Formats: sequence, structure tokens, C-alpha cells
Amino acid sequence: MSTLEIRDLHVSVEDTDWAGMAALYAELAVVVPSPVVELNRAVVVGKAQGPAAALEVVDALRDAPAWGGYEMSDVRLVTTGQDGAALVYKGTAERDGEVAFVGTMTSVYARINGTWRLALYTQTPHPA
Repeated sequence: MSTLEIRDLHVSVEDTDWAGMAALYAELAVVVPSPVVELNRAVVVGKAQGPAAALEVVDALRDAPAWGGYEMSDVRLVTTGQDGAALVYKGTAERDGEVAFVGTMTSVYARINGTWRLALYTQTPHPA
């Protein structure tokens, strides 16, 4: 499949169902309560309902306890040619009184006009 064909499979920003995505993030926040999930939810809520609604989600995080520690392990760099790379790692974050958050993180970077830019960040929680 060529790059053009792959690109044609992607939905445009204008055609994204932001309200539907916000509803899915709200469900995810119940299953995996996490400030990171809430920040991602804030982005899609902002797209669906505007900046004021997004700020309400972010404001609700003010009382969230800070992480006590964070560790990266199993770090891998995957190159996708001269202008693309992905950083994949296992992240473990701990807070007093809570089960540690463990997940696989992926940051995809693209070099655009000579500058590396973050194109995509994902976080997949590992089952407890």
C-alpha cells in the first residue's frame, strides 16, 4: 500500500466525531482513572464543546496528588527513515496510597522542515 493510499484511509480533523470521542474518554476515565486520561479527554472535549469546557476538565485536576516517582524502562527507538522515529517505552508511575500506574508509551516524531515535531503520543495501560 502506498503512502497516498494509507493517508486516504485517515479521517480529517473536520470529519472527526469529537463528541463521540469525548464520550469514549469519559468511559475510559471511569475504567482507568488517571490525570493523563483526563488531559486527553480535555483535548477532545475542547474540540467538541470549546475551550471553556476543556478548561473545566483541566481545572478538576488541580487537586490530583502529584506522582511520587516515575521510571522509564525497556526503551526502544524505532526509526522510520530519515524523517520519522518512534520512542517506545514502559512507564511506571507511583503515588502514595495508590496502585502504581504501568503502561506502554509511544511517542512518534516527524521531522518537518528540519525540526523534529511530536506527531502522536499514546499511552496503553497494562492490566493491574
